Amino acid sequence: MDEVVLESVIKPEDMAKLNEEANNVVKRINDTDSSQVDSLLEQLSNFGGNEQRLAGESLNSLRRPVKDMMDSDNNHGIPDNLLKLRQAVNELNPNSLEAKGLAKIMPKFMRKKSTDKYVAKYQSVEKNIDEIVQSLLRGRDMLQEDNAELEVIKKDVHEKIYLLEKQIFMGKNLFQMIEDKRNDPEWQGKTQLVNESQEKIIVRTKNMSSMVNVLQQSLASVDIIKKNNDKLKEAIRNAIDTTKNLAPVTSAIHLALQNQEKIITAINDVNEATENMIMANAQMLKDNTEKTTKLLENPSVSIEKLQKAYQDIYSAIETQEASSRRIISSSREFVAKLDDMNREMRTKLLNQ
Repeated sequence: MDEVVLESVIKPEDMAKLNEEANNVVKRINDTDSSQVDSLLEQLSNFGGNEQRLAGESLNSLRRPVKDMMDSDNNHGIPDNLLKLRQAVNELNPNSLEAKGLAKIMPKFMRKKSTDKYVAKYQSVEKNIDEIVQSLLRGRDMLQEDNAELEVIKKDVHEKIYLLEKQIFMGKNLFQMIEDKRNDPEWQGKTQLVNESQEKIIVRTKNMSSMVNVLQQSLASVDIIKKNNDKLKEAIRNAIDTTKNLAPVTSAIHLALQNQEKIITAINDVNEATENMIMANAQMLKDNTEKTTKLLENPSVSIEKLQKAYQDIYSAIETQEASSRRIISSSREFVAKLDDMNREMRTKLLNQ
């Protein structure tokens, strides 16, 4: 079954050459005398050795790009840049602008307006995001280059696998051809040589088959790595496109919402001021109405005050009347005395 599979991958022209080479080896075994046995066995020990060495070199060439992709020091900075991008986007989260610590107890008039603060934050973060995105794009390009390099190496490995498969095909055929000659009369007396030749051939065939298996597994792993790289490239592109487009939009939305909040606050303030004015006017109207009512209900001057005024005026009139009587009486006496004095003075003056 294995031989059929091998034959199916060997080109017809190569198959003819391999069969011819196998026949030549069988002929050499038949023609080999005791002096040439060691030389022949050494040649069989190296059967397919060059192809296996080349295949090993191809396998080794796969190691570098794969190691670089898996090595944290050679991953083009993609993980670190993605973490930086996440941190930058987190800084644009409106919740990150909430007052913390001492800022909470600062008077509002000393705090920076939230809109101005957010604009300043966005402007500083936007440049940082652009730089990170450029680094991620470079990392994505490097992944593409890694994949291209792996594709070249894969092609070379496939060629080396084909060389090994030709040698495996020849080894199996050669082993069977020798087995078929084992009982041939011309091969009598060569049992030891046949056994050792078959051992050399089957061991080399086994080793080359193992190498093919290792190479095929490596190629399968490389294919998975390449596919994962393609998915990572798409994920990076999606993260970049989403961030570059979503960050400005979400920031604009946040600013719009802040403006709406300012308008809502202003409207509430206006409505509150209007309500306060209406309530103040109503309160004043109530107070004035009560005061006016009291004015109408009560006399302009209280009876007690009128009585006190009446008594004071009446007392003043009595005082004035009494005073007038005293003035008249005293004045009459004064006038009488003056008349006497004037009469005596006049008499005195006439008698001189």
